[in-house]
Amino acid sequence: MRKHGVIGPQADPVLDAYAARERAMLIEDFKRIRPSVVLVDDLTGDWSEWLRSHPDVSGLLSDYQPVETINGIGILKPR
Repeated sequence: MRKHGVIGPQADPVLDAYAARERAMLIEDFKRIRPSVVLVDDLTGDWSEWLRSHPDVSGLLSDYQPVETINGIGILKPR
């Protein structure tokens, strides 16, 4: 929404807080129950790039390897 100008900069603090909360929940979930499969959606956005730009999240995937990509969805499994 930011990228396409759908919302103005006045929403940035709210969006930043929301994104930080979502990222913290994702990290907590990974630490609590290690997923057997991780899907990365590069069909609707560049989520691989998002993962690379957030070391706190990408670090959780260091023990995963890509096994296949189907229709822009990357499939990662534990090594």
